[in-house]
Amino acid sequence: MEINPQTGTRLDTHWPWQDKTPKEDGYYLQHRQQRSPRFLPRHKSENADIFESQIIRMLNKVHESIERNDIRLVEQERRELTELEWKQMSIVLDRLLLVIFVLITVVSTTTILCRSPGTEASTTS
Repeated sequence: MEINPQTGTRLDTHWPWQDKTPKEDGYYLQHRQQRSPRFLPRHKSENADIFESQIIRMLNKVHESIERNDIRLVEQERRELTELEWKQMSIVLDRLLLVIFVLITVVSTTTILCRSPGTEASTTS
């Protein structure tokens, strides 16, 4: 499909106004002189500036909220890691103290039993 640069119409269609040429048609010339809104120069208005400032303010608040959340998560992970280290330390210390308790109990029981006076049944008869 090709477009006629003079008329702006497709080449495979006929000109809808038989009595006028494209250059004589006022409607065509009027619209040809107007620019598409896409190509009009953009001027910032006060409303656009206010809208942009509101969007920027909202984005800054979202960014601050995300930063605070990241800091909170890092702090929470640090606390959980510290808690895990203390739990592991308490398990190790608990087992160490259990072994010490069992050793002291076995040694003291053995000592007490070994030092007790022996019953000499053969000397009393």
